[in-house]
Amino acid sequence: MARSGLRRRRTPSGDSARRRQGPGRAGPTSVDRTGQHGNRRRPRLPHRDRGTGRPRQSRVGGRHRPGRTSSRCRAGGNARHQSHAAERGNRGAGAVIPLFVPGPVTVDPAVLTAQATAPIYHRGDEYGRMLRDITAMLAQVLGTTSDVYCVCGSGTATLEMAVQNICPSGDRVVVATNGYFGERLAELCHRLDLDTVHVRADYTEPLPIQQIDRALRTPTTALLAVHHETSTGRVNDLATLANLCRAHRALCVIDAVSSAGVLPINMDRHGLDVVVSSSHKGIGGAPGVGILAISPRAWGRARAVAPPATLAGDWGRVRRAFLRDPAESLWTPPVSVMAGLHAALEALTRRAPLAQAQAHRAAIGRAVRAGLSGCGFTVWPSGAAEVAPVTAAEPPSGIAADELVATLREVTGVQIGSGLGPLAGRIVRVSHLGIELFHVFGLLGAISVATRGAADRAADGPAEQAWRAFTASAVKAAAA
Repeated sequence: MARSGLRRRRTPSGDSARRRQGPGRAGPTSVDRTGQHGNRRRPRLPHRDRGTGRPRQSRVGGRHRPGRTSSRCRAGGNARHQSHAAERGNRGAGAVIPLFVPGPVTVDPAVLTAQATAPIYHRGDEYGRMLRDITAMLAQVLGTTSDVYCVCGSGTATLEMAVQNICPSGDRVVVATNGYFGERLAELCHRLDLDTVHVRADYTEPLPIQQIDRALRTPTTALLAVHHETSTGRVNDLATLANLCRAHRALCVIDAVSSAGVLPINMDRHGLDVVVSSSHKGIGGAPGVGILAISPRAWGRARAVAPPATLAGDWGRVRRAFLRDPAESLWTPPVSVMAGLHAALEALTRRAPLAQAQAHRAAIGRAVRAGLSGCGFTVWPSGAAEVAPVTAAEPPSGIAADELVATLREVTGVQIGSGLGPLAGRIVRVSHLGIELFHVFGLLGAISVATRGAADRAADGPAEQAWRAFTASAVKAAAA
């Protein structure tokens, strides 16, 4: 009989086996602690704290020992998968490289801890209490006593839901745009088969108020506009838009996806009818939750027209779910993201007054703008606000914007945003969200490294000078 190509390994026995195994190793017939036969070694168990019974954190040479469980791993997993050879997800000194992109943002450690807890039942008392607390804090952020709701999905999905509930097919709407995300609003209205009047301005210009006024003279259901256009770093004036809508009896629908939390919004005082935002930018949470504030006037319009064709987009169903006891989200929400959103809102509204948090964010923005100017960038105007949540800037002559973004990412690990639409390859976009002042110096140093040799620019001269000038003025202001 021909032999098989596979040869069976002979099992050593007796003295030969003991010699091969060496002293202290289990033999082939021994039984380990689990009752399994074999020569596996006992697993090393982590040391535990006598008081809490939890595994202790232990480091050797800056690294975690195998078999030990650290608080960082328990809270957020291995953060190295989220960055370029660096850890993320912490605003403190442990955050080697935060995100400088318009969104998502680097989140507070409390957000990571909240999201790492076990999911809770979305129809139970605990979730209901958390949901009501979230909406109360969101009402404070948006400056309203009107209803505020959380829905599953992105800011774009929430905007689409809003338009569907107040504008049936064929309704006339005016969309005022001066950037990439305004153009997306116009496309959204076209796809919903609305009579869309698109009032455009160049990406480098403010909204054309006189043209908007003329467009609204024809009976119009709603005016739609973006508060903070992250493609250009420009803030549009909400009060002016709301006044136009009141004068022409149109609803005012505002995309505040990137402005809520970081810029003052006074929905009731200005008379805004629908404000849409999201969890993952100025509010400081993770992506996945849309935020929707609805005025009584908008509710009246929604009741006067047929509900939308989509089941998940029906405002009435969203409201009925929230009014239950305990309060519920429509369908199954991302409960872990909601827990993180609750923690983010607490950090934003309860650690200090909201106005103080927004002033702190503006100070960081001024530092970014001063530093980029010192590095030779042309910083674009921020429009109706002194400092926008995102700074758009043109690199110095001879430096390609897209190449700078790629070099920063590959050489230093720093990630900033590229230009969008017609601004692609022309500008870079730097977010001030989720970072602290000491991160700005690292950003400017990385930019200096990436631009070293271009236009005979020193590695750290302009950035360092700009940073020192800013910090000196900040110290004087604090002393005064």
